[in-house]
Amino acid sequence: MLRGGEGADNTAPPQPTLDRLPDLIADSRSAGTAVAVIGRMPDLDELPEDTSRTTYRILQECLTNARKHAPGAPVHLSLTARDEVLHLRVSNPLADLAIPDASGSRLGLVGIAERVGLVGGTLTHGVQDGQFVVDAALPWGAPAKEGA
Repeated sequence: MLRGGEGADNTAPPQPTLDRLPDLIADSRSAGTAVAVIGRMPDLDELPEDTSRTTYRILQECLTNARKHAPGAPVHLSLTARDEVLHLRVSNPLADLAIPDASGSRLGLVGIAERVGLVGGTLTHGVQDGQFVVDAALPWGAPAKEGA
């Protein structure tokens, strides 16, 4: 949907939101990734659908990236809300001697950056203290731009 352009199929089914987060975590765990939710999750019932959908897709990509590039490494996930901003942080230890899965489009972080930009958020990612960390801040009530 991010790169659909003209002629893109606009009849796709509704995209998942954070109400499906428990399923996403369970799917990751069943695929062999230990996922730990850090801290207390904020009440997400009031989160706008666009922000909820964007956050879900970012988390989905982060979990996929961790499984592919650091197989067997545990993932820590944190969602907090402050000052009308939803903060998400996903981290995992760097791969030790495992051979990461190089399949896929190699656009995971690019897609995350595009999604964050579409809702007017900020994103940082990279290595910190032996961990690969993705930090995003998404405005709680910002409308997504067309095509998000």
